[in-house]
Parts: sequence; structure tokens; C-alpha cells
Amino acid sequence: MQFAVFSLLSTIEYLAMFALMFAMFRFSYRFYHINSIFASLILCFVSYTLRMKYDQGIAATVIQLFLMIGFVWLLYRVQIFFAAIMVVKVYIAYAIIQFIVFFIFNHFGLLSLEELNNTDVYNFKLPLTTAAITFLITWFLKKTNGGFSYIPDSQKARIIFKGVNLAFLIMLLVALAAYIISFYLIGTKQLDSMYIVTIILVVVLVPLLILSTRKEREP
Repeated sequence: MQFAVFSLLSTIEYLAMFALMFAMFRFSYRFYHINSIFASLILCFVSYTLRMKYDQGIAATVIQLFLMIGFVWLLYRVQIFFAAIMVVKVYIAYAIIQFIVFFIFNHFGLLSLEELNNTDVYNFKLPLTTAAITFLITWFLKKTNGGFSYIPDSQKARIIFKGVNLAFLIMLLVALAAYIISFYLIGTKQLDSMYIVTIILVVVLVPLLILSTRKEREP
């Protein structure tokens, strides 16, 4: 039963992340439903195995991040550097949304930190609310034609690491380090640490969005 509930919630969350990612970069999501479901199920299985069986939450987070980059590269035919940009941005954005939802729930007494850290409790509220908000943001981006269109169509797109591309590479490394540090802080199971993590993620996401805007304006 625990595996079934975990799988359902995780799959919904991953599908929400894929939907947001495609909307952020103006991909047509309807052509990738099967690929997204397949990738989400694999990511869910890896997450469950590492978190529940081996108690390796931080390792699970990092491995899933790289797995998702690999899926975007291989299943959606995106050049691996740009696949990394897409995945890192959506991972950080989704984490920020989830933290904000948790803070709101916690403030109104709907979800405590103890409940969040209790893996034996089937917590539907946080993942389902986060996924619902993410799908709503996805709908808004598609409706307003928001997002970015600088991702090349070919896996063989040539990358020259200077200017914006070099800045992206540096920020990707910074984002990866920040993401790992953030989950170490979350492991302390302190509410103050979660506020710090949210600030760190926002500070990392803003330069990535600025760089995306600059990349979009390149000829």
C-alpha cells in the first residue's frame, strides 16, 4: 500500500514538473505524454528505492536530477547542456513552490514539520497541492505564450562556452551545489533551515531566469 500511494503521488508530481518544463521552454507537451509517463515511473521507482529502502534521501535527489537530465536528452532529443538548463530550472522552481505551499499549510496548522518528516504518514496535501499549482502555472504560461524559445531543436547543436553559455555553465554548477546543500539543511528537520533553503533556491533561480532572458534576446 505504501508503495502504491508513494508511486501515485510521485508520478503526479513528476508529470507536473515535465509539464512546467515544457511550458517554460515552449515545447508541445501533447507529443510527449508517453515519454513523460515512462520517465516519471522510472524516477518514482528510483526515488522510492533510495528513500524508503536505503534511507538515502539526499542521494535520491541528486540521482533523480541527473536521471531527469538524461531523459530530457535521450527521450526528448535536447542537447545535453540545454537539457541540464531545463531540468535544473524546473527542479528549483518546483522546490520553491512546494516550500511556499508547506509554509502556508504550516502557518494555518494544516501540516506540521513532524508530519512532513514522518514517512509512515500518507501525506496527500502537500504533493497534490504543489502539483495542482504547478499545472495551473503551466496553463497560464501556455495561455499567455510565456516562457523561452532558445532551446535548439537538434541534439547536435554546437555549444561555445563563452558569454551567456559560460555564465549558464557556472550557474548550473552553483545550482547543483546549492541544491545538495539545501537538502543537507532540510535533513536537520528545523523550520528555520527550510526558510534558509527557500531563500537559497530563490537566489539561485533568479540569475538563471536573467540568463534565460539574455539568451532569448541573442540573435
